[in-house]
Amino acid sequence: MRAIPSKILPLRKIKRSGTTCLSRTSGLENNATNGPQVRFSFVAGASPSLAKGGRSALPHRGHRPRDERCHSSGVEHHLNRIDDCHSQLSQKPIYMKTFRNIIFSLKHRISNGSRVSIGVYIKGFENIRLGRNCKIHDSSSLDASRKGRIEFGQRVTINRYADLKGGAGGVKLGDGVEINNQTVIDGTGGIEIGNDTLIGPGARIISYQHEHAAGKLIRLQPTVGKSIKIGSGVWIGANAVILAGITIGDGAVIGAGAVVTKDIPPNAIAVGVPARVKSYRT
Repeated sequence: MRAIPSKILPLRKIKRSGTTCLSRTSGLENNATNGPQVRFSFVAGASPSLAKGGRSALPHRGHRPRDERCHSSGVEHHLNRIDDCHSQLSQKPIYMKTFRNIIFSLKHRISNGSRVSIGVYIKGFENIRLGRNCKIHDSSSLDASRKGRIEFGQRVTINRYADLKGGAGGVKLGDGVEINNQTVIDGTGGIEIGNDTLIGPGARIISYQHEHAAGKLIRLQPTVGKSIKIGSGVWIGANAVILAGITIGDGAVIGAGAVVTKDIPPNAIAVGVPARVKSYRT
């Protein structure tokens, strides 16, 4: 029988905080009695599958490892690995965007059950916070590249082609909020939307406006941010426009195509351009 030469097969070191899980593997060794054997060399904190003689090198059931961090839960282990990969990819050029999206999606899927399509345009990963069981559909956009964060509560749904910009003031969505298709939300002045609010398709919620003094091009004049606050249980109809500085009370209804230029009280039903309160929910 032809002898199998001994050789070294190096493997990539996998380093985590506080430990090195695998140092190297030694090659196949010819043994006249037992035949070729596979042997691995490990350091403390590893989780080996094979050891000398084919026996497991796992510690005895009653043995407590020196470094407890190496034996944390499987979920924590995976999240740490994902965080490491994400921090490395965040330094790469734009062609790595797809991989960063995959890592972002995996991280939240594992940690809190949220579903993020890899087709979502995401900018400013580090400034985006998702609650549990959120859904962000393909072709939507989350841009938190400026100092304003985008923060979601639990069970938030962002449908296709919705566009959220954190801007300078940030966007904060409460639990159970649903943003429908082609809605635009700009958080330059800061936007806060309460729990269980529904935003219809094509709505525009813009928290800034241009100054427009005479004698100077408007495009050369600064923008002014003003916060928008929308209460809980509000329904904003399709293609409605909410201008900067507006407060909408809990339970209010904004009709389709309305342009809201003044505050709307709780449980009011407002329609028209500009929006006027026509009645109240009973």
